[in-house]
Amino acid sequence: MFESRAGLPKGYEDYPFYFWFNTSFVENNRLYLSREELDNPRKSKTWDIYKEDFGVTVSFSDPALM
Repeated sequence: MFESRAGLPKGYEDYPFYFWFNTSFVENNRLYLSREELDNPRKSKTWDIYKEDFGVTVSFSDPALM
């Protein structure tokens, strides 16, 4: 999960990171975005908080199966 701390940089609308994606990039109901693909963490001034291996995995499911 995501761990937060006071020094976490916040950008647009006070979010630590954000992203846009096209659903055609989703394979096997998962989408992984590396630090370089996320707005805010990709900036070198935030690399003391967002380490090189930082990334986000988004998992999708069929709502009809829930």
